[in-house]
Amino acid sequence: MKNIHFNIILFLFALISSCNSTQKEVKNDPKSPPNIVLILTDDQGYGDLNFHKNDSVDTPVLDKLASESIRMDRFYVSPVCAPTRASLLTGRYHLITGVSWVIRGAENMRE
Repeated sequence: MKNIHFNIILFLFALISSCNSTQKEVKNDPKSPPNIVLILTDDQGYGDLNFHKNDSVDTPVLDKLASESIRMDRFYVSPVCAPTRASLLTGRYHLITGVSWVIRGAENMRE
């Protein structure tokens, strides 16, 4: 149930973020903060995108986004969602947060 709530919150955040974007003149002011968009997908492997040399999948929008962005590809995570989210939220190794799996309370972070 918590997983569903997190997905809904993540979807709403993405929706609100996209609605707030407007066509503005780009300023090259070094003092202005960078625009950062974090895209977290569930159940997607490295090779599931066309720009990672997968010819079986057509992802033109993501390919364009990747070509115009900085990709940080050194964030190693657990193969299941809850530990990955715990690492992302805390900046710590997921086992330190107490999250090790997605069932029977193993998805809950320590206080």
